[in-house]
Amino acid sequence: MRKSVFLVAAVGLAAVLVAGGLFASNMGFKLNYLLEGPGTTATGTTLMSLPYNPQTNITDADLLLQDINAVAGGSVVGSVSKWDRSSDGLIFYTGFSGTNFSIVPEESYFVAVNTAVNYIIVGSHNPGLGVTFYGPGSTTPDGVSASGTNSFSFPYHSTLTLAGELINEIDAVGGGTVASVSKWDKVTDGLIFYTGFSGTNFALVPGEGYLVAVGGDVTGYLPSHY
Repeated sequence: MRKSVFLVAAVGLAAVLVAGGLFASNMGFKLNYLLEGPGTTATGTTLMSLPYNPQTNITDADLLLQDINAVAGGSVVGSVSKWDRSSDGLIFYTGFSGTNFSIVPEESYFVAVNTAVNYIIVGSHNPGLGVTFYGPGSTTPDGVSASGTNSFSFPYHSTLTLAGELINEIDAVGGGTVASVSKWDKVTDGLIFYTGFSGTNFALVPGEGYLVAVGGDVTGYLPSHY
């Protein structure tokens, strides 16, 4: 059951990080994140990030689907999907069909809604959790990676603001292995990419998820944060 109140420690300075409604302290976050429906988007699909420790104990696709529906006050979620590294496709769950996959802290998820909903996301970060990006041919939890493309959950209090900065930070750990970082374009249901040299050096936004393609394994990446 969703808790209506999220407590943060009295110690530490809390600050509003963005005008879009992200409230953060040294303990946790509360983000009012708009999931746009069809009409303003192509199909109502968003690639979104959750805090690494969701406060509502969201551990699988069904719990995420139910939580969004509870906030919306009705059945607005058509599906929740995860990126499948073995096929470069999606594993979906509708609440009735598909695979009720586990939620993994460092991964992002595709959520399709039939009408807009302001989803209140509450949780905290795990600063000691090292993120792994799997290269082509590597064995992943999904099977053997097809192209080295991984979904990434962008920390809400990251110090990074641009796709190029994310590339540089991962490359500092992985030795220059990042091929591209991509964001989901809700208007076209496609991807906007940046390689560090070509494409669009897009802004990184709390609540959004990203796809990171690497040429070889990167292990132990700790995202920088405030």
